[in-house]
Amino acid sequence: FHKFGRVIKEARIGKGLSQKQVALAVRMKQPDISGIEEGKKNITLFTMIRLCKILGIKKIDIS
Repeated sequence: FHKFGRVIKEARIGKGLSQKQVALAVRMKQPDISGIEEGKKNITLFTMIRLCKILGIKKIDIS
């Protein structure tokens, strides 16, 4: 999840969004977004899809 977190953070910053704005969009709390970006929080596939959709991420190489 660490690599996914970096991708999420880069996409969020690239769109000029704060962690709080992303959290509100996916109905999570800001500390959860921080944990995801740091690779410290496990997430469901559903949450991963929602984050990708909101941040415009089409493809991620997480290998």
